[in-house]
Amino acid sequence: MAPSPEEDGGSSALTPRRSEESSAIVESNRVASERADLWKSEGNSRLVAGDLQGALNSYGRGLEAAQQAKVGPKLLSQLHTNRAQVHIRMGNHAEALEDCEAALLHDPSNGKAYWRGATAALRLDQAEASAAICMRGIKAVGDSAGLSVLLEEAIARQKALVTAAEEQTESLDKDGDAGQELAERAASLLEAYRETDEASRKEDDLRRAIRLFQAGLQEDPSNELALVSLGEILDDGLGVPKDPMGARTLWLQAAKAGSQRAEMKLCVQTLGLWAADARRAALGGGEQGQPQQGYDEPSVKPTS
Repeated sequence: MAPSPEEDGGSSALTPRRSEESSAIVESNRVASERADLWKSEGNSRLVAGDLQGALNSYGRGLEAAQQAKVGPKLLSQLHTNRAQVHIRMGNHAEALEDCEAALLHDPSNGKAYWRGATAALRLDQAEASAAICMRGIKAVGDSAGLSVLLEEAIARQKALVTAAEEQTESLDKDGDAGQELAERAASLLEAYRETDEASRKEDDLRRAIRLFQAGLQEDPSNELALVSLGEILDDGLGVPKDPMGARTLWLQAAKAGSQRAEMKLCVQTLGLWAADARRAALGGGEQGQPQQGYDEPSVKPTS
């Protein structure tokens, strides 16, 4: 049956309206895209003229227009990279690093983003991060003289930091309580690591804490703080495979030296193992009281 005039007229009336709305959206996006290009050019001009704040604002406006227009990823990447250059000149190295990472999300082949990101990381004394960015860049865009030079500088900076840490440790070794001082420094790092939310934790802090605890035990093999804390790291699986038996070995060593704190740790762990054995026995998975695992050497222990 043919549609009534009212029905047909209603359908026909919607078609031009939708077409007009679609055209309006396309036109709006086109204007926003052109505006993004204009803001980019404006930012470039201001940067050349030395107007850093003006360039920063222009690139920011360009990014807003580009996101509104949903332009291609390359323009977004260029705007982030250019703004990163301004941030570097202004000394805002953390913001520059963020912009470079954003640029690489949009365009992983953006060589300038790798170079500027590695530069920003190096100026933040993040030599390891800088080296990683350089290696990512060389892998993505091929060998680059600029990135190779930065990579060498980052590696040299890493070695210098390690040397400085070793010298500081040697300085502490000259003191009578070197082992305890090392353990206390490590404990402070570990406490800060635990108190930081997981998304913001710095794994380097945990690794430094472990190395300092190990150095403390080299000075004093019975240091309670180092033994108990390393045991906690193993028991919780912080940055290392979870190893409750390794933790137990360290706590037993501390308990033999008279540590009540280690004795408490052992009691709590033993109760937990008995409870686990009881559950396994109840489920038919083993006999209660029979150990399910041997007492292996701890995976984190004093370095020799």
